[in-house]
Amino acid sequence: ARIQVSAFKAPTVSVEHSAHVSAVSCDSSGKTLFITFTSADAWQTAVDDWSQHRDGFYIVTYVDGCGPGVASGKQSFHLVHGFTSDRSALTITCKMETTQFHDAVHPDENVSLEM
Repeated sequence: ARIQVSAFKAPTVSVEHSAHVSAVSCDSSGKTLFITFTSADAWQTAVDDWSQHRDGFYIVTYVDGCGPGVASGKQSFHLVHGFTSDRSALTITCKMETTQFHDAVHPDENVSLEM
């Protein structure tokens, strides 16, 4: 099955299958998301792009410790309120809150399901 969403309430980035991301994890509080990139170019692209969205953006993940985790079979949606970056470690640390899919989708847009 595939779900197609016409519009989220804010810009949205899926990091789970990116060749440019080497690791994604959350802290035990579930309020901080850590993303490690595979190269300085990928890290810089993310920093430059994400810096334009100071009003917030969503990151979609599918990892244990972030939202419901892999065992649930569901992706999790995280509204990022700010981030810091560390070029030497190629990491971005996001301050976020986990949200529900229906809260991330713009209410006036279509969602379709293909089986």
